[in-house]
Amino acid sequence: MSRWLSILVAALSAFAAVTMQSCIAERGEDSDQTTLVSTGEIAPDFTVEMTDSSEVTLSKLRGRVVLLTFWSADCPMCQEEMGVVQQAVVDRIEGTDITYLSIARDGERDAIEEFCREKGCRFAVGLDPDRAIYTLYATAFVPRTFIIDRDGVMRASYVEYGTDRLDEIVSTAETL
Repeated sequence: MSRWLSILVAALSAFAAVTMQSCIAERGEDSDQTTLVSTGEIAPDFTVEMTDSSEVTLSKLRGRVVLLTFWSADCPMCQEEMGVVQQAVVDRIEGTDITYLSIARDGERDAIEEFCREKGCRFAVGLDPDRAIYTLYATAFVPRTFIIDRDGVMRASYVEYGTDRLDEIVSTAETL
């Protein structure tokens, strides 16, 4: 019995390690196949509760360019991004007509708030613990950013990117 228990523990540990690293290549699918909203389409509307207890409704942001980013605290690339996004994105767009709307696609409020504090994020984050909002836009892959224009139309999307692309993402939003 002890041998089987050891095998089970090893198998579960291996599964957990793969799962924790698989936020990008979650199911072996192509990222384009998992994107549910195409460039030129109206972005699906939603209301999300934020970590500061406010609510944000996407359609109420019309007139502004929106950088809609989905992430997971378990994703290594997301962890890296959240460590630099305050300076690389939020501080850069402050005072402009661009809104950064960051949504944690899973995780409980307390864990997300602690994660954001540790990463130095001084902005509120949307909470989507059951992925109800995320699944309007995609079926897999984070980090994932959509650029939505002033009229609510999807203009660009970025999937499987590193922090070296944040400047490009913000520059694209600035052109709108």
